[in-house]
Amino acid sequence: MISLVVAQGIAVLAGEHRKAISGALEVPYRIYLNNSEPVAGFQLEVAYPSYLTYKGIEFGVFNLTIVENNGTDGLLRIAVLAGEGIVLEENSLFDIVFDVKESALAGNYSVNFSDAVFADINATIISLEIINGSFEIVAPYNFTFLPPISTEENFTLQEGATLPLKFNVFLNGSFVSDYSVLIRIFNQSLGIDYIYNASEEGDDYVNIDLTEEHYLVNVHTGQLNMIEGRYEVAVSFDNFQESGIFFDLVNKSQGIGKGKKK
Repeated sequence: MISLVVAQGIAVLAGEHRKAISGALEVPYRIYLNNSEPVAGFQLEVAYPSYLTYKGIEFGVFNLTIVENNGTDGLLRIAVLAGEGIVLEENSLFDIVFDVKESALAGNYSVNFSDAVFADINATIISLEIINGSFEIVAPYNFTFLPPISTEENFTLQEGATLPLKFNVFLNGSFVSDYSVLIRIFNQSLGIDYIYNASEEGDDYVNIDLTEEHYLVNVHTGQLNMIEGRYEVAVSFDNFQESGIFFDLVNKSQGIGKGKKK
């Protein structure tokens, strides 16, 4: 029988605060570790709200052997062996991936850790401080694309033209300025995949106009070397809400706005 003693130093295991709308899919819930002693293995129980459906674990770059048991709804048991040892400084240890049930009610729910045992290569127990996390179910935004892209069923734009992409976001009747917004313009078969954020850095970012109550980004198709084809617009927020629309880039001879009016 191996005698276990407590190692010098204390590792910190912490869960994040994550928010998502009901019905969100493939939501990663991040668990962090801060330690100085290499962790060669650990076991852990994670209790999570019943509104979440467990999908799996993602461990990043570490070469690990994982045993997981999710036989009890709302409780995940994990055992991990890490031959080379894990040393982190406030970095992600792993993500638990969940789907959020459509029936999930808005609220802030606890994610709790228990029966945690972390050990080094000599099977010496590492002292551990635990900071439990939370998972917040939030109401979805009322999202609307605005003209010009919303005026036709199949909006078209001439090659080289600039698209003023506008939309608004409301919650309970009030305009929402959510700076986590990301706008992705892409057609992967044509090699175009460009993302705008609201950093207010550089020339291409999402402008949130509090007076006009809309979001705006100018998509310069010429600068992006976009050629004829269909492009998808995907708008997302850190609550895992997504909205999308398409537009067609056409030869200049075909003009602008050839789609059927809505």
